[in-house]
Amino acid sequence: MKRVAALVAGVTLVLTALASQAHAESSGMRITGFASKPELRPILGTAWRIFIDGPIEPNSGRKLEEFIQSKQVPGESHVLLNSRGGNLFGGMELGRVIRKYNLRTDIGRQGKADLADLPSSGPGECHSACTLAFLGGRFRYLRDDSRFGVHRFSYKTKQENETDLAQIASAAIVAYIREMDVDPDFFTLSTKAGPEEIYEPTKAELTRLRAVNSGYERTVWSLESRDGFIYLKGERDTVFGINKFMLSCPEGERMMLIVIFDPQGREEEAMSLQAHSLVVDGDGEAIRPADKQIVNGWLNAAYYLTARQLERIEKARTVGVMVQGTYSSPVFLGFDAMPFEEGATKLAGITKTCNSLKKTPRKR
Repeated sequence: MKRVAALVAGVTLVLTALASQAHAESSGMRITGFASKPELRPILGTAWRIFIDGPIEPNSGRKLEEFIQSKQVPGESHVLLNSRGGNLFGGMELGRVIRKYNLRTDIGRQGKADLADLPSSGPGECHSACTLAFLGGRFRYLRDDSRFGVHRFSYKTKQENETDLAQIASAAIVAYIREMDVDPDFFTLSTKAGPEEIYEPTKAELTRLRAVNSGYERTVWSLESRDGFIYLKGERDTVFGINKFMLSCPEGERMMLIVIFDPQGREEEAMSLQAHSLVVDGDGEAIRPADKQIVNGWLNAAYYLTARQLERIEKARTVGVMVQGTYSSPVFLGFDAMPFEEGATKLAGITKTCNSLKKTPRKR
């Protein structure tokens, strides 16, 4: 245990030294935050814009937490990172504080004041340890003109137990990536660049690895059971609230679709809208709700599906339901692009069960 503790301490000291050599800047990490004016909060909300600039230090997480607590920064505020890197372990602790306080992350630097007298954000850069801090955001964005880069950590001078140090550091980073619900393959991006090089993955690559989610958490598909029947459920949280897409056949009836979503405070409007559409791979088709109600502030709507509609879902890449005033309306409530590939692999079990129930005579 003493040897492991010494190695961990060595990793921290070595990586701290490397960070200061590779990213020497005139001052430490700087945090500035801005809240919208009280009279604009009914329109803009209460979220702050927090700008973090400069090298990431071992105590950067503590600095941010002190700032949040002293300023009473609300959850769902936006953190804009602009840093060439710094201490890797400090980056992970900063990310954990960001996640603890339910903040969102983006890459950018402070710009001029906008019409609401809040600083806008210009393009920024986030390299090395900064990319680990970035993963702390529950919802993570990347503007097209900002730079996101990773590189392999290395030692400027020969270190004793260098292999052991690297293994411990790598294990800690991979564990953190998993903790943030990002694909562990994110760690392998660093191997695409040499020790003195920066690899800048594309936004598409970062999205595939769930490092960037643009306001939509990963959809989780599961087979569940309730009140004697099983159903397939897809669920995700988004910046617009919860999304649920469920398929089942209660009591052997034809397949039923149930959707649940957050109407974002527009419950009465959601109940009054008459144009409902099943959306498969971006293509909408009118469907009539068999039932709809507001439960705990969420719209719950149920639909019986035709055989053709079910067949479309079985082959879908994305699914959703839109609720509109008219079918040609440019705005809608609901969701229209929930990833379904994982759900499709589980749907066969539901349809098989439904078919067997239909063949079983009901007891009188």
